[in-house]
Amino acid sequence: MTGRLVSFLLTLFVLASCGSTPLTFSGEEAYQQAAAQIALGPRPTGSEAGWATGDYIIERLKELGWETEEQVTEFRGVTIRNIVGRAGAGPVIIVGAHYDTRPHADLDPVNPDQSIQGANDGASGAAVLLELARALAELGRVSGDQENPITINITPSKSQVLFHLDHIELVSQLIDGNFPDYTQIIPKRKETRTVAGAAELLKACKAANVFARESANIVKLTVEPGSELTPGHVTVQATSAETGDNVGEMDATVDGVPIQIAFNVKYLIDFLSVAQAAQVALEVTTPSSPGKFTPVGDETFLCVVMPMHIGNR
Repeated sequence: MTGRLVSFLLTLFVLASCGSTPLTFSGEEAYQQAAAQIALGPRPTGSEAGWATGDYIIERLKELGWETEEQVTEFRGVTIRNIVGRAGAGPVIIVGAHYDTRPHADLDPVNPDQSIQGANDGASGAAVLLELARALAELGRVSGDQENPITINITPSKSQVLFHLDHIELVSQLIDGNFPDYTQIIPKRKETRTVAGAAELLKACKAANVFARESANIVKLTVEPGSELTPGHVTVQATSAETGDNVGEMDATVDGVPIQIAFNVKYLIDFLSVAQAAQVALEVTTPSSPGKFTPVGDETFLCVVMPMHIGNR
């Protein structure tokens, strides 16, 4: 084998090979890899879901026969992890992609400073690399003892990349399609706006998380406006059939009508863990509409969380 590929943040490497069976890059397989990551929820760096995504990538690479290495460090108080995959021997080719959900959608031509979960998301890039790892691992297994180098060509339309070996061609096809219009899910109006302490709300959510594990991670947020003499109030409640209820309460500034709404507590913890502000704001319209979370004082970072149905819980 005469080539090796390495990729960081998620890092991959190329193998030389030889054989008689044509191999192709599967867009459907790559889509499934992206779907598996997205199913973990918003994945900003340092979040629980972000770390779980890294574990998923490592497990997948190992299944494909790649050697993996983790590079863990801390940046601005947040633990970050690069993942490196290696295979083959010879000259190194580096291919990389971020696998987190970026807090700023800097590739958005309209709102580059606005953060939308799912926009400028690394799942698609990491998925392509995982599918490339599968195809290249298979290519390596059938490569035999070829000594000639691999020739890589990109078509003039930039829609395909072709890997030429002595008896094998690997073709990767660019997936056609438009990125979903994520702005449609951002609430345009609000009936209630709540401002609470970020650390206090995070503490309440983490406590509720212990009880919510048995009930699909559901927590109920009950918001009550204050009066001239008393502040507004937020209650965070989770229920466990075995251990009972957990209730966290805190004062808050509430403008609007009283409301009770349920969320997946893991998504709230992910947001609150990276929201670098003393206070956070929650804007909601109805119990069945998305909630918009933002750090107070930072309009460039927002998180949209879909509500959960609680029925008669």
